[in-house]
Amino acid sequence: MIYLLWPTIRPNMMQSTHEIWHRNSKNKNYKLLIAVNNQSQKDAIHIKNAEIIISGETRGVTHACNELTKNIEPEDNDIIVLTSDDMYAPQNWDAWLERTLKGKHGALLVNDGYISQDSMTIPIMTGSCFKSLNKIIYHPSYIHQYSDTELYHNLKNLDLLINARKESPVFEHKNWANNKRNADNYDQYYIQMVSQDANNWSARSSMPIEERLKL
Repeated sequence: MIYLLWPTIRPNMMQSTHEIWHRNSKNKNYKLLIAVNNQSQKDAIHIKNAEIIISGETRGVTHACNELTKNIEPEDNDIIVLTSDDMYAPQNWDAWLERTLKGKHGALLVNDGYISQDSMTIPIMTGSCFKSLNKIIYHPSYIHQYSDTELYHNLKNLDLLINARKESPVFEHKNWANNKRNADNYDQYYIQMVSQDANNWSARSSMPIEERLKL
């Protein structure tokens, strides 16, 4: 089973991007769980068989992400993908993930077309890895940024990183930071809050891994 987790505050963009994920899926057999802020956003999404939850009026990806992870109980060999509205899946992405993670225990570092050395822009992991993280992908103490940096270091500390950047197809991240789309009002808010998130990571980075894996 592949769980495709999708927190969004941009329902129209989400649906357009999901069409690409679905079209490029070889088997069309994944469970899509979406988190939105409010009823209006939920009503705007029309995707067959998707499960949609309302996470509340909270800006930033981390709270919505954790609301989604509460709703899944994966088997060890299941695959969890946390994607976003500006992340685009390659052809046959699901078959490649199943083949690459078969018999593995960990999280994949893939080529996102904008490679950072210490972050997980698109978390992809086995169910067993998810459990080792205490079901925390992005810690909700962050608003948005640096949550992927902490995830990278948590996985590194637990020896759960599987570096597939050289051989992976491109899961393209069309982010404003790499000039692949324009920053919108939500992005501008995250930019304004970056120092708060940076300070949070500065404080949390010195914590024992056991403490970082607590809600």
